[in-house]
Amino acid sequence: MSWKHSDAKAALFKDIIDEVVPSQCDGKLTSKMIFEDRHKNHPAFQVSNFSNLKSFGRRLSKLREQIKEKHERSGEDSMALHHDRQFYPKKTTDAKGLPIWKGSEAQRLLIEDLKKKKHKKKRPMKLRLTKPECQVCPLEIFRNRIYKELRKMKKGGRKKHGVVVHPQ
Repeated sequence: MSWKHSDAKAALFKDIIDEVVPSQCDGKLTSKMIFEDRHKNHPAFQVSNFSNLKSFGRRLSKLREQIKEKHERSGEDSMALHHDRQFYPKKTTDAKGLPIWKGSEAQRLLIEDLKKKKHKKKRPMKLRLTKPECQVCPLEIFRNRIYKELRKMKKGGRKKHGVVVHPQ
């Protein structure tokens, strides 16, 4: 098994992100101390040569560098997005002139109602009339959004970048 896609790398990455392992070498904790304390008996490190102390130190340093670079790039991306949003603000309506659905208050309220199974007690027309935020959409479109949210809930979580993301 290669280090690149191993559970051992994922565990070490998570420990650095969760700040269990320092993101920078501070001199107080050596790679040997970190390995002995957290990872020596971890099942993911028992596989192949992942329990080699010399390799662990090198891999820890490399992973810290990668995380630092990603963090710096994410800051740059955030600043660039903020700059661009000043010139090109996020659209508030779609091509039909209706408010954007994704991330809207109406979507959040509908998902709450669907989790409470209100859609089984009320028809789409009555369900739409219970919340003023939902009345912005025509009935036919609102009905289709009910069905779409139900499909997403039924489908369950999906993987995005290797992490399971559950629908809201």
